[in-house]
Amino acid sequence: TSKKFTVRRNGVTVGEHTVVAERALGKPLPHGAQVHHVDKNGRNNANSNLVICQDDKYHKLLHARMRVKAAGGDPNTQRICGRCRKVLAKELFYSGGTYCKVCFNAHTRERRLIREGNKRDGIR
Repeated sequence: TSKKFTVRRNGVTVGEHTVVAERALGKPLPHGAQVHHVDKNGRNNANSNLVICQDDKYHKLLHARMRVKAAGGDPNTQRICGRCRKVLAKELFYSGGTYCKVCFNAHTRERRLIREGNKRDGIR
């Protein structure tokens, strides 16, 4: 495997993708910004393959949308359940949840049964 290009700047190691993005931006990246590789290939640092994300939350959102699209869904109206892995309408999820409502409710029931069993058996 080839070693990624890195540069040491002010005692900090910086990746080639950051250098390329900063060159395109014309200034250093803002604090907390991240560079996203559109094709998911960390070695492809072409300007056209890089997106500057304002923070980690936005970067993760891009990846979540890409997963929905790759699964054949519409990232504007659908999400992937973190438990059953199905592509479902966003309305089938609780606000901010990663599980669909069916899986969330099943998960909650399972946790309650475990807690009740532990109490019965004297386990905290």
